[in-house]
Amino acid sequence: MSLALLQPQLNALLNANAVGAYSTTSVDDRRTAAEQAEALKDADAEFFRAYAETDTNGRRSSLATLTTFGVSGAKLPAHIGQITNIEIQGADNVWRRGKTAPAAKIQRWIDNLGGIYATTRLREGYYALENEVLVYSGQSARGLLVNYVRGAELQSPDEAAAGVLALAYALCNKEGDELQRAVYYKSVADGALASVRQGQAIVSNVDQMEMTR
Repeated sequence: MSLALLQPQLNALLNANAVGAYSTTSVDDRRTAAEQAEALKDADAEFFRAYAETDTNGRRSSLATLTTFGVSGAKLPAHIGQITNIEIQGADNVWRRGKTAPAAKIQRWIDNLGGIYATTRLREGYYALENEVLVYSGQSARGLLVNYVRGAELQSPDEAAAGVLALAYALCNKEGDELQRAVYYKSVADGALASVRQGQAIVSNVDQMEMTR
């Protein structure tokens, strides 16, 4: 999703033009280009979080990054939603899907009680995730996590474009604006967010958004 593409469309909506009339400057100086960009980023952040928090949404995987974690017992990096596909690297340097076990047991294996862990690899490949701390038996651990860091570009999946645009319009509403239009576009955004959280695809299209007068 491109900020450069959505901002002219937001500007057109704010000027009560047809969506296809992509003027480059606003006739309403109460909403500068910078304010419009920030509104789009705020809306994008809300949609991104909805995807990230919904494990049943198929689009979530496209936002995930394969991340190698620190040593066993270290606090996990910042993330939204669950960490998935945890793998453990064994002494043979091969990555394998991790198996869960109680943290106390894994720690005993790591501490090498009785020499069992040192002489065999039977206890490799286990992990426990508790209170944002990952304990694991192996050389290293990695997994898929989703995190949001606000930047220069929008980050939600492309299908969310209409919802982001609608929410940004509502966020730009100021005293003296037509309230009915803001309420309408907020309802469009809320419907799109509900679809995301239910794991469904968003069917609304930017070019099909109807204007309310």
